[in-house]
Amino acid sequence: MAATDEDYLGRLFRNDATLTTLALNKKVEDGGAGRLAEALATNSTLTTLSLNENWNRVGDEGAGRLAEALTTNSTLTALNLATNSVRDEGARRLAQALATNSTLTTLNLATNWFEAAGAGHLAEALVINSTLFTLNLYGNMVGEEGAGHLADALTINSSLAILDLGIN
Repeated sequence: MAATDEDYLGRLFRNDATLTTLALNKKVEDGGAGRLAEALATNSTLTTLSLNENWNRVGDEGAGRLAEALTTNSTLTALNLATNSVRDEGARRLAQALATNSTLTTLNLATNWFEAAGAGHLAEALVINSTLFTLNLYGNMVGEEGAGHLADALTINSSLAILDLGIN
């Protein structure tokens, strides 16, 4: 019998040591992201969370809840929220978490809906954060202004090695 998303969520809450990667593509929206965030806040085994399939619709509220979890979670190294509905507010909340999180090395926010303001918030976090290695912002609406904010941050940040700004 195949495991269900609820089975995986239960394992996440129980800190199941065998669950290190979780990829969900079953129409996860803000409420589901909130439940995942509750589990992540105390989970000490998951290293990768991917909510990037076309059926997912995580928006600013869900991104904010995941950001809150990142302030206490010390094991997640990769968060993939590509192809969701994160806008400037969600980017701001994730940026706030990046300012204090010291374990996340990969953040994928490709093909979401944020603009220069969201990129500006992420740039502010990059000035402080020293662990993020890869940031994917492909296919948003960052524009020249947002790219400028990020370029300025990279004059200070020495840990980010990969920044994807394609189709912005």
